[in-house]
Amino acid sequence: MTKKGIHNFLDFRSVNGEKYGDRYPVGSEGKLCGEPVTQQLRTPLNQDGAKTRLAIVDVDGTLVFVTEAKRRADIEVFGRPLTRPEFEVQPGALKGRSYDLVATKYKDLLVPNKSLVEMLNRKGRDGTVVAVLTGRWKRMEEQTKETLQEIGLEFDWLFTNPDGNVRDEEFKMRLLPQLATGFESIDVYEDKEDNIHFFKRKVDTRFSFYIVRPEGMLRICGGYVPLRMG
Repeated sequence: MTKKGIHNFLDFRSVNGEKYGDRYPVGSEGKLCGEPVTQQLRTPLNQDGAKTRLAIVDVDGTLVFVTEAKRRADIEVFGRPLTRPEFEVQPGALKGRSYDLVATKYKDLLVPNKSLVEMLNRKGRDGTVVAVLTGRWKRMEEQTKETLQEIGLEFDWLFTNPDGNVRDEEFKMRLLPQLATGFESIDVYEDKEDNIHFFKRKVDTRFSFYIVRPEGMLRICGGYVPLRMG
């Protein structure tokens, strides 16, 4: 569910973003330009600095665990389950087909990360802006909205990847610094350790990164952080 039950989603082809009124006073509309390669936020989401904290969270493997759904999807597409390195070198169209199956045919096999959802909801109620940033392609946006609502996440923004030819980490890296504009602290929750190390080399010290696992979270620059901690 979105906060106050208002549906408000942006992706690279969006032209408008409604404000959440007193719940999310961003100060001005969030807008994105339409070019799929030179994506830029025309207006920072927090231009007036009304909010100080931002949480950016991935979907697959982070908000929902996908092990069984992914195994079934890979068998259907590739004939057998693939390891992550094997999967990454497959043609984009086949990877997209597998992702589609995870989000649609096998969505009932997704396991909500309840501890993380509860933690983010608490943070949101305390004033943190919650932005969902997923490598899922735009064509899966409706299914993604449904999944987020089903797991009970209260979030402010959803960003999906409009171009299947842009790798997950590259798509997210293009948005991270722009989303961070005006915030004093940014927490990023991801299941891919390689992504986090890629991001960490390119952003400033306001960012903190958390690798999400079924058994808990690991903060990159510190020790183990139990999921129930806010």
